[in-house]
Amino acid sequence: MQTLKQLKNEFQKITPKFGNEILKLISSKTDDGKIFPPYVPFVGKKYDNYKIMVYATAQNIGFNGFRDFYTNNFDKLTERLFYSANDFNIKYPNNKISYKEIAINPYKTGVIPSLIGVFLYANFGIKISKLDEINDLIGITNYYKFSLNSGNSDINPEGKVFKQLIRDNSQKNYYWKFNDNLVKKEIETLKPKFIIAFSGRKIYQLQKNIDNNTHIIEVNDPACIFRYSCAGKASKNGIWIQKAEKCKGSEINDLIDNYLNSIVGNFKGHKKYIRLYLLNYYYDWKNSNINN
Repeated sequence: MQTLKQLKNEFQKITPKFGNEILKLISSKTDDGKIFPPYVPFVGKKYDNYKIMVYATAQNIGFNGFRDFYTNNFDKLTERLFYSANDFNIKYPNNKISYKEIAINPYKTGVIPSLIGVFLYANFGIKISKLDEINDLIGITNYYKFSLNSGNSDINPEGKVFKQLIRDNSQKNYYWKFNDNLVKKEIETLKPKFIIAFSGRKIYQLQKNIDNNTHIIEVNDPACIFRYSCAGKASKNGIWIQKAEKCKGSEINDLIDNYLNSIVGNFKGHKKYIRLYLLNYYYDWKNSNINN
């Protein structure tokens, strides 16, 4: 895709000028402080079929050996989502890679590919059983391109801890605006018809960058199931339970059962809640006019 190549070249030339408070927290950098370049979205070879773009929030890189793995492949980092998460010698689309090898955690665990499968079924009546085939049909990236870490844990760029740690509002606003501008360039290049994005600050910012032909679809970060069952949505009598009941007998349950067999990583032990998460959005999409 020529336009993606142009975006890559543009991203390679970009040099952020973050303030000291931000620089101290950025973990996507070398030992001598050289910041990893922003990376272009992973774009499947059949992206133009549906033009679905997915925005997660941010990658979590600790100050550990995983960071060294990236440092040793610095010249490839602008396209890092195209490389296998385990091997910078294996690159899509020349090589087929599994959803498990795309280095965005809610994607490589199988939850987000499953959500895209549900979206395609609800809106287009297309049933895709193998999650690896979802790779070809979507674009995906993180909204924030620079990992933040306290040394003990990752920091959500939209979260309370980030706002507490960065006392200088000008540094905080520069960090946000810098990432906003990168995303604006991505949208101008890829021209998505559907943007599926996790809730938060990013939704408002995305709305400023689209035209009337693009739908923004807000979803919960599936990690919310680890926090009070997504604020009670997946608990007894929660809204997700109610919607799942309305989907009983529907063929979507067989498709989701199939997807649940492919859930891995930290979500593997939470399939009950992943089922509710997927049925919730199936119900919403099936009963909306999003594709019209």
